[in-house]
Amino acid sequence: MQVFLYRDGKANVVHASENNKKTGCGINLQKPENMAKFSKGGSVSDSLSLLNEVNCEKCQNVFVKKMMKQDNKERAAMAKEEKKRGKGHEDENMVSLAAVQEEKRKAAKRKAGQGHQRRKHQTNDLFHHDHSSLLD
Repeated sequence: MQVFLYRDGKANVVHASENNKKTGCGINLQKPENMAKFSKGGSVSDSLSLLNEVNCEKCQNVFVKKMMKQDNKERAAMAKEEKKRGKGHEDENMVSLAAVQEEKRKAAKRKAGQGHQRRKHQTNDLFHHDHSSLLD
């Protein structure tokens, strides 16, 4: 995601815009008074540079969230493609990363479920033993 930087000539504040029309904090860059007030300062494409360059908190929050959302979409698409690719190569003894992660997740779920059942039975056993000795 390409984000453009705009400097406020008077207040020494750096704002961010993705479309050169409006900043993340809502300043309309197409108004004549704002065209004279703000000067274009460059562009950034990653969230770390954005945090270092932009000092308007609203602009930072808006664009870091957008960048994170876009990154999550890209990762999900990559995982989906990796999973598809893994299904096609099962006969060649190749295992995809997505398939390994899915199997680990399922194993952890099974293990967590068994632990819960085991604790439940242990609690019931203790309950019955304690009360049975009191009744004698």
